[in-house]
Amino acid sequence: MSLKKLAFNAPLRSTKVVDVYQREKVFTNDKETVELNFTVTDMAAEDLTTATAEVLLYMKDGSFFQVTDVTKTDNVFTYVMSDTQGKHPGLAKTQLVVTIGTKKYASQLFEFFVNAGLDGVVANEVMIQDWTTLTAEARDFIDQAELDEAQRIANENERITAENQRINDFSSKADKIYVDAQLNDIEQDKAEKTDVGLLSGLLTTAKTSIVNAINELFNNKANKAQEAWITPTLLNGMTEFSPVRYMKDNFGFVIVKGEVNNASQGLPAFRLPLGYRVSQITRFACVSNNQFIRITITTQGDVVIDGTVNNARASLDGIRFKAEV
Repeated sequence: MSLKKLAFNAPLRSTKVVDVYQREKVFTNDKETVELNFTVTDMAAEDLTTATAEVLLYMKDGSFFQVTDVTKTDNVFTYVMSDTQGKHPGLAKTQLVVTIGTKKYASQLFEFFVNAGLDGVVANEVMIQDWTTLTAEARDFIDQAELDEAQRIANENERITAENQRINDFSSKADKIYVDAQLNDIEQDKAEKTDVGLLSGLLTTAKTSIVNAINELFNNKANKAQEAWITPTLLNGMTEFSPVRYMKDNFGFVIVKGEVNNASQGLPAFRLPLGYRVSQITRFACVSNNQFIRITITTQGDVVIDGTVNNARASLDGIRFKAEV
């Protein structure tokens, strides 16, 4: 019997796309006469001895067919379209999927036209013959998603446990209220001891040591309350362009900020008090009138403007140094 043959060269191992410059045409009233021929161009016949195949058809109206009654001759796989499959007009796409053992090889998509004849319109269809494979793959996907979610929950629980342990460890070391409560319990128990005077002295000494240790811990915490900015008294006719302030942070560093007007060459803008001074003369590069100048801080606490013209504006931003001990 003579059939309309649509021939496609279908390499399976290659990742390169075979260019097809002309799409072949059939008609909706071709009845079981359209044959799809897929020639595997990159496998020999002996490579395909145990191969089985399925053909996938994607029609223009959304219909989809998965068929397995595919015949093989050497390296050519053949499928004859059914009457209903050919009744979906428009651009159709087809694909060959070959199974060898546990491996599957899929060809590229090939296109052809199904021209509308005079035989009417057919409803959209979906036909999948290999439901077992489809459901197995869907089940594997769901199982993997469940495993991934369980692992994510386990990781989150582990993180929360570690965070709670960190908080508990900190509380056990730094909770001053808890320590005071324990000391009160000890003081109540001392009345039951025989040598009240000796025990009282030991408890007093212990309490003093613990309280001192706790106070030192809290005083040395990096997040204790920061001292406020201090406004200095400006000297030598200098005035504020922006607020001039200084302070000492929790690590013993003195920080100066602000800008002065009427800066005078070689004269101090203000004097830092004891505890806020340098142990040796220190110089900083700052800005005056869009050019660099030098700010010198003496061991007497003088903040001296150097390297600028008189009556200029000078910035003190960026000055930071370790205060004298």
